[in-house]
Amino acid sequence: GFEVKNIEFAPHLVLQTGADCRLSGIRIVQRGDNLQVVYAERPGMWAESKIYTFTIYELIKTVNGDVPYPDLYFKQVKKLNTKASYCDANNALDKESQLFL
Repeated sequence: GFEVKNIEFAPHLVLQTGADCRLSGIRIVQRGDNLQVVYAERPGMWAESKIYTFTIYELIKTVNGDVPYPDLYFKQVKKLNTKASYCDANNALDKESQLFL
């Protein structure tokens, strides 16, 4: 699962597509032993450019069955906004990858 707030989990991330743009998207990044998921999303449902929010999750393995956490889960470690506005999530992720790489 994905930790969305302290000890609140979402079982999955939702990818949305509008008529002309992908409104959300993901990238998977490996940094040494750490695995991260970068989730990009923006408000709106139309073909317009908006600022995207990148939420970065890191794969965590619990030690000794820490309750209430599952054995493996993605913990939110950072949230940031793109510098420019984009219609498509993939464009935002590609052009502003320096924010998370």
